[in-house]
Amino acid sequence: MQPTISVLMPVYNAERYLPEAVQSILKQTYKNFEFLIVDDGSTDDSLTILNRYTTQDTRIKLISRPNTGYIKALNEMLERSEGEFIARMDADDISDCRRFEIQLEKMRSNPNLVAVGTKLMLVDPENNDLYSPPTPLDHDSIDRQNLKGVGLAICHPSVMFRRKAAFRVGAYNERFYPAEDVDFFLRLAEIGDLENIDYIGIRYRLHRQSVGHKHRTSQIQAAYESALAAMGRRKLPPSPPHAPENETVFRQQAYTVVWAWWALQGKNFRTARRYAILSLLACPWDLDRWKLLACCIRKR
Repeated sequence: MQPTISVLMPVYNAERYLPEAVQSILKQTYKNFEFLIVDDGSTDDSLTILNRYTTQDTRIKLISRPNTGYIKALNEMLERSEGEFIARMDADDISDCRRFEIQLEKMRSNPNLVAVGTKLMLVDPENNDLYSPPTPLDHDSIDRQNLKGVGLAICHPSVMFRRKAAFRVGAYNERFYPAEDVDFFLRLAEIGDLENIDYIGIRYRLHRQSVGHKHRTSQIQAAYESALAAMGRRKLPPSPPHAPENETVFRQQAYTVVWAWWALQGKNFRTARRYAILSLLACPWDLDRWKLLACCIRKR
């Protein structure tokens, strides 16, 4: 039977989180999909884990080869895909079991919709909730945020899009790595509508080996460049987009401080206290970290 959905998941040294990611796809309530996975030259046990799952579920189509990079892996899987719709997934995240069912219903109800994402829950490496950031839901709000070069207007591993639309805009562009998603969504917005569903469809894992953590500065720059390219295509004034107001502060802080504040904002007080204490142990002479711990204890 022809799959309705093709799931694309590149994998590189993701052994710690891979089982949860794979299982969250295999447990989807909507069943008619193929699961394309490229093991992009992993040097840990990722391939062993994937081979085990391949013997358990025939929907998995595994490709293993030397490392060529994330974008090449995505475009390779896109070329091999057979589904009318493409669902993205990352090897360190967790999808809600109804994600495909809900997104497919939305896509089929609106033929002008080329891509649909969901809200997300930020989680730590142990899958503890931090918080769910504000998510723009309608096309104009999403596109406006992307034109500012601000990421997560649509959470890339939460998205489902039309395969034909992806080829129409030229698939993923390596020039804009590691913000290829911002560029991709800006180009999709030029041929159809984008939308986010008001439900948490993905648990978006934060950890120190992630692309967003290790390559934050280059990711921000690439997002700016993709926005400027879109302004050029649309003949808009070429004013540089601006970083979020808290971006400079974010880059100056230790991850434990940022995660503590996010968990506090999400009212996940136990997790907030944990990271506040870790941040304080690392820098006990920092008055701001003592204030952070006090806020976490007072729960505000």
